[in-house]
Amino acid sequence: MVLTRRDALRLGLGMSFVPLAGPVFAQDVNTIMRRVDERPEGDTAELRLTMILEDRRGNRRERRLRSFRKTYADRESLTLFVESPQEVAGTAFLSINPEGVGSAIDAWLYLPAMNRTRRVAQSNQSDNFMGSDFTYSDIIGLEIWDWNYEIESMSADVGGHDCWVITSTPKPEAASRVDDETGYSARRIWVRKDNYFVVRGEFTERTGGTVKLMLTNNVRRIGGIWTPDAITMATTRGGNLLSRSTIRFDDARYDHALADNLFTPDALVRGIR
Repeated sequence: MVLTRRDALRLGLGMSFVPLAGPVFAQDVNTIMRRVDERPEGDTAELRLTMILEDRRGNRRERRLRSFRKTYADRESLTLFVESPQEVAGTAFLSINPEGVGSAIDAWLYLPAMNRTRRVAQSNQSDNFMGSDFTYSDIIGLEIWDWNYEIESMSADVGGHDCWVITSTPKPEAASRVDDETGYSARRIWVRKDNYFVVRGEFTERTGGTVKLMLTNNVRRIGGIWTPDAITMATTRGGNLLSRSTIRFDDARYDHALADNLFTPDALVRGIR
C-alpha cells in the first residue's frame, strides 16, 4: 500500500516538488500526517487477499493470502500466510513493530520448500516481497516521523475526491535507517481530505532509476474502517512500465478475537489452525 506502520497493508510515498514553505504549512502538514497515522483501523483485522503479479508483457500470476493483524499496548503484529498456488503455499511472514520512534522491526519469513524460518534483516526490508512490486517495508508500513514533509498542493482531484498532495524526504538523522528499511529517497502522496486515507503515491527509489506508482481503488467503509477494494503498485523507469502488482481485498473483518499464538515465529511453521 504510505502505509504508515499503523496501516496494515496501507501504503504512501514521493518525488520532486516545489515546496510551499512557511510555519503555517509546516504545522498543517504535520497535523495531516498525524491524522493519517491515527486514522481508526481496528484493534484486529483478518483479511483474505489476492495478489496479482503482472510483467511488462501482461503475463499474470495470482496468489491467495490470508492476513492477520493485532494491536497490543506496546506493539503491532502482522502475519501473512500464502494459501495458493501449490508451489508457494505455506510460505508465511511475520512482523512485530514495537511502539516508539526509531524502534527496530522484527520480521521473519518461513519458506516451506526449505523447511526453515529466517529473520528478515533491517537491511533487507527494502527487498521485494515474494517477487511482487511491494517491498517488505510497504507491507509492514512506514515510521512516518522519520520523514520531513511539505505540502505541494492544497487541492488535487483523485477519483472525484479532493486531496492534499504531500511530499517528503528522510530526516538526516534517520536517513541510514530509512534507506535500509524502504529504499526510498523521496515520496509524494495524495491524502483524501474527508478521511485522511492515502489514495495515490509516487515513490522514488534511491538506486536503479525506478519510480513506484501506487493507486488505491474504491475506498469504502467495512465495519466502520476505511478499506480499499484493491491497491496497485507499479514499477516504472523513464516512464515505462516494468511490472505491476495488485493486492485485492476479497474479504475484511475487524475487531474480532484473534489468538495471540498467530503472531509468533512458530505460527509460521504451524500455519492457520
